[in-house]
Amino acid sequence: MTQPDADALLAAIRAHAPNFRPLGEGLIAPGLLYRSGELASLDGHAWAAMERIGIRTLIDLRGPMEIEAMPVRPPAAMRLVSIPLHPGQGAGIGAGAIDNAAAAQRIGNAYRHLVQAYGRDIAGILHLLAGEDALPAVLFCTAGKDRTGIVSALLLAAIGADSAAIHADYAITNAMLSGAARQRVWDMSTRLATFDMPAGPIVDAMLAADPAYLEAAFDAIAPLPAFFERSGLDGAAIDRLRKRLLPRT
Repeated sequence: MTQPDADALLAAIRAHAPNFRPLGEGLIAPGLLYRSGELASLDGHAWAAMERIGIRTLIDLRGPMEIEAMPVRPPAAMRLVSIPLHPGQGAGIGAGAIDNAAAAQRIGNAYRHLVQAYGRDIAGILHLLAGEDALPAVLFCTAGKDRTGIVSALLLAAIGADSAAIHADYAITNAMLSGAARQRVWDMSTRLATFDMPAGPIVDAMLAADPAYLEAAFDAIAPLPAFFERSGLDGAAIDRLRKRLLPRT
């Protein structure tokens, strides 16, 4: 496939899922792994583009309420796997109007909660991606920022990416979710109470891909090798993941 053809397919998908993009571009072999916000809005043309880029597996990190409100209906050839991660449960994220500083603190709490409460689920996702016939695959949630961002960051860490590269991949969301795309995610999250979004004006901190959020998650589970081991991701699984995902030299 030529680069213009690949770009056209990505554009067809992004018309409906603006935060759809390769995960770890330059760190992972091209065409194997993508990350995205919700895929319920894809039309037939966009799903055809997903088929053209070879997607086999969709890993849905959303909760039941989100799935019910925005069901994803991929073509029969694609496998849809639901592994719900619930950012608000036990994270101390309350409803009501809050300022940016309080919002940032609560998002940091949510990131800590996600990695502490769902370590085995995250390890299960990485096991799935290391297995046969899963790739190419897409990780997605509602915005493609928080749950998808955490799983993506931990996957990149598992295959040996350094902190700067992990943060760079995470930060791309700030460019992808701007303008109308940003407002759309805010509206969806408010309606679904994904993060118990505050009432009133848009709180910038709630939609930012702030490196401090990732740092909160990584600090909560340090050291990383011990986190992977107690979550059930052993060295052999990490080796398989690296073999599947790393570019061939």
